[in-house]
Amino acid sequence: MGRTMRTDKDKTTKMAETMDAIEAELAEMRTRLEQLRVTGSLGKMELRDRLHAFNDAFDPAYRRAQQAIAELARSGVRESRTLARSVEAGWNELRKTHRELSAQADRERAGRPS
Repeated sequence: MGRTMRTDKDKTTKMAETMDAIEAELAEMRTRLEQLRVTGSLGKMELRDRLHAFNDAFDPAYRRAQQAIAELARSGVRESRTLARSVEAGWNELRKTHRELSAQADRERAGRPS
């Protein structure tokens, strides 16, 4: 029984660490998005148009990731592989979207077309 309790505790600790890491990365992405929004509001009209496209792509993925994390936190079945795969897929989508849009914004800021 002691080993089972330890394993469950290890899983719970690992899940908490994973959720903390995801939440920290979400906060970092949100900060980057806010910086881009400020740049867009101060920049050219073209950059504002690109920023709107960025928001249209990023915000839904961000919301889905937040919802998956909230569902995971509410769920009493923290070990659920299906839920874990869903969170991971949403998270990977958010990371990919963030990387692509950040790279595009960096290229545009450097004066290179995408």
